[in-house]
This record gives sequence, structure tokens and C-alpha cells, in this order.
Amino acid sequence: MTDASADELKISGIIHVGKPGSGLFKATAALVGWKNTVSGLPDNTLSLSGGDIVSAEWQRACGKGRCLLKLCFAGGDGSVSRFAGFKEQELSAVKAHLQRHFKVALSEPNVATEGWCWGDILPYQEEATTSNNPDLRVMINGKLGFDVPVCELHQVSTPSKTDLNLEFKQDPAALSSGNEILTEMRLFIPGVDSASCAENLREELLKRSGLTKVEEALLSLPQVSIVAPRGKYDVQFLPKALRIHGKTMTHTVRYDAIVRLFLLDISATLPSGMTTAIAVGLSPPMRQGKTDHYWLVLGFDESTMSVDSLSDGIIKRINIAREDHKVSSLMGKALAVFSGKTVVGTSSDFKNLHPQKHACLTVTYKAQPGLLFFCKMSFILALKPVIYHKWQDVDKVIFNAGAMRGRSFDLIILLKGGQQLEFLQIDKIAFEATQATLEKLGVAMEGSEKVANADTRVEARQARATRRKDDAPSPPAAARATRSGAAKVAGKPGGASRGAAVAKPKDDEYDEEEDEDFPSEDGGDDDDDGSSSSEGEEENDDAPAKKRPKRK
Repeated sequence: MTDASADELKISGIIHVGKPGSGLFKATAALVGWKNTVSGLPDNTLSLSGGDIVSAEWQRACGKGRCLLKLCFAGGDGSVSRFAGFKEQELSAVKAHLQRHFKVALSEPNVATEGWCWGDILPYQEEATTSNNPDLRVMINGKLGFDVPVCELHQVSTPSKTDLNLEFKQDPAALSSGNEILTEMRLFIPGVDSASCAENLREELLKRSGLTKVEEALLSLPQVSIVAPRGKYDVQFLPKALRIHGKTMTHTVRYDAIVRLFLLDISATLPSGMTTAIAVGLSPPMRQGKTDHYWLVLGFDESTMSVDSLSDGIIKRINIAREDHKVSSLMGKALAVFSGKTVVGTSSDFKNLHPQKHACLTVTYKAQPGLLFFCKMSFILALKPVIYHKWQDVDKVIFNAGAMRGRSFDLIILLKGGQQLEFLQIDKIAFEATQATLEKLGVAMEGSEKVANADTRVEARQARATRRKDDAPSPPAAARATRSGAAKVAGKPGGASRGAAVAKPKDDEYDEEEDEDFPSEDGGDDDDDGSSSSEGEEENDDAPAKKRPKRK
């Protein structure tokens, strides 16, 4: 139903694209608005200034004789609103109202109906001269195929030489209210010069969206180590976004996507030379291929840099003096200023109580080493992976010590949602500091007495094992002689006249006395006098038989 007057236009049954339900479109002499009229759905209301409208389009693209009204507004973000469900006969009333009150001409571009998913990108310069519409437009046979709202871009990247990935802003409040939001789109650019075309289009979209412009970098920090995605990157602070430039990938992160900042002291726990880490929480995450990075962990050593090249405005905004500063300090202050978030530090109580003055616990989480930090309102595990939870979401903390372990213990954190986090192989030297810190934070604990008495149990178990070994009966003398290698050999008949028998040598052993009883190879005797071995000697029939010589 259409209700039009000289200064007011009302049309019912209109859908605000992305919002649930349908409602009333209303335009006055100063405002343009929409309100949901379907019961049971969120009470969405939109009100925009008509004086900010810079262009308007009437597209016959909704099917069944329905049309779409696209309004582009001026301002910092250059927002775009689309209203669908207009009837063809309502065109004249909408066109007359926009021209009369806002001095905006309503254009009617031809919309392609081929249904193709490919086309030609309309150059920005040509499109800007015909209308004040900054969107990315794909044309099919000279007609409008589809357009992409450049003002809603969150990140533009090139995963490969021929692909261009577009990520759009995601408002958590809008998602929770049931709105439909375009989150991601990937474009394939074929051709011989596809790599240069994709990179040029990426730079153009970044410039049109206001995300980045290399010559407008306010602060640049070169060769910053990042844990994930792993590598060294040049970090540039731009007016609206953070530009992370690497050898193969370049990422752009809007400042409003930074939701948390943590300053972590890792000087006493890592042998790699890094002394400070800054954990940056992102929402929506930064994407690399199919991997979503919700956290960026930046690592720093004790190196410093000069700030003489920075402008007076940046020096004043970051609130630093014109002298050399640590790179970690500059990064932390710049992130806090540009994102508007507070940098959270770890608990100093734990470091003061730790015997070795460590600021964190060295733990093992799912077979991966990590550092567990305690803060006043939350805890965080770094460096990779990063796990963050608030203490208000924790049900209790359980201390656990194995039956044969006296030098380490485990920490099990049970969340109220039922999730269980197990941090294993923690050095026993940090037990008292951990217990005292959790007690001061008001966290419910269980099993701490088992860990405290673990050393006593292990010592008592070892003492009992020692006593059992000492109290064991000694073996008989004959058994000891047998184990030591002595053998008792019985003499043969007639052997008593020769005295006690000697042990029989092994077959592969050489016996000098035995060889002396046998003649040499030349038929003589081994004696120097050359006499026969039986001369002047009485033959004894009872003597044991001589053995055959060993084979050579």
C-alpha cells in the first residue's frame, strides 16, 4: 500500500535487505527510514538523513514484478542501504520525492538476467563519473550482474595469484538479532596477467574502502616476529587499519576488530631471546587460506628504535618522548591508542611468590608446550595455541599429582559450560605460588593437599622398598658359590691317586698343561733333552687316558 503526500511517502510490505521480516518504508522532507511490522521479530528501526544521500538506483531485480531501491549515503563509511519489494507503479512516487526534497536523480540501470557467475569488473574511474556509487560492480554483457559494497569490506587478500578473497564486517549484535550478513566472497581472475590484475584490484579496493594507503602509514615497525601466522612481518599503522606485510602475504586488520590486548613477560621462560610478547585478540578473525587466526602473538627482544622520523602529531598521540624506545613498548602503546583497548598485564603477585621469579607456569597442553599466565580477571595460555577465559566462567580448579610423581603436578580447569582444560607437567617448585595466587583471586580449588603431600608419599614409598630389600634373607653359601662361577667336579675311578680332579676346560679354550703331554709336530718331545717321555718312568695303567690334541 502506498500513501504519498507532498512532504511524506509511506510504502508498506518493504524488506530492508539483511533484516528479518518486512515493514514500512517512510520518507519525509528530511529523513528516510524503515520499521519492521511483523510481530514476533526484533523491533528493527532505521532512520537516515535524506540530505546525506548522494545517489539512488532503481533495479528491477527482485522477481515477480518487484524492484529494489538502493541508496548510497555520504559520510565517513559511505554506507549503502537496500530496500526490496517495491512495485513497478511505485517508481514515479519514489522518484518524485527524491528529486523534490533531496535533489537526487533516480537512475535505472539495466540488470542482467542471464544468470551467469562471471563478468567484467567496471573500472572505478568510469563508474565514478557516471554516478556517486563507490561499490565494486561486475557487468555481464554491458548490464549490471551484481555489486559488492566496498564500504563494508573488512579485509582483502590474495590467497593465490589468480584468487581475490573479500571479507566483510561482522557485527556480533547484528548476527544475534537474526540479520543476514554477507561475510565472505572469493573472485577468480583468469588470464595471462591474472597475478598483476588480482594484486592491482586488491590495492584498488583497499584504497576505495579506506583501509590502507602505503603513503599514509603513520607508524612502521619492521621485521616483527609473529607466532601465527609464523614469520617476520612489517607492521604499519594506518588511519583506519593495521597493515601486516610479509614476503608472500599481506593482511589488513581494522582497528575495530581488535578486542583484547595482553602484555606477557616471557623473559625467564624461553631460551629463544624473546623477552616480551603481545597477544592481540581479533573478532572477526584474520584469515589465511582456510585458517582463522583469532589471536596474533607478537614476540620482541630488547632491541630499540628511534622515533625521530615520526611526526609531532603521532608523538603526541602515542604520548612518548623523542628518544629511543623499545620496539615492544612502541607496539603496545600504538595498539592501545589506535584500537582504543586497554593493554592487560599479568599478575605481579604470582611473580613475587615464585621462587625463580617467573611470571607464568610452563605447562604442556595437548602435547604442546605453553605458558600459562594469571590475570586479575582472566587467564591466558600462550604462545601457540592461545586459550583465553575469564575467571567468572571457571567452576573450579583441580590439582592432581600422580602416584609416582613428586616433582611435578597437573592443573585441571573446569569451566561452567562443562569444558575441561588440562595443563600437565608443571614443576612442583611453582605449586605454592600457584595455590596462593588462585586463593587470592577467589577461585575454587580442589586436591591441593594431595600435591602438597606428594613428596612425603614418594619418600615413604622409597623407604619401604629399601627396607624390603635389606630385610630379604641371604642365599645359602653353596648357591652363592654356584652363582659366582665355581663348579664342583667329581673324580673318575682311580683318580684318587692323582689328587683332586680339576675342572674340565671348555672345548674352545686353550690349555697349556694339556698340550705339553702330546708330542710335537716333528715327532719329538717338547723337552729340551730329547729323551722319551716314558723313559725312567713307571707306567701307570690307572692313569686317565690322554686326550686327542685340538685341531688347528
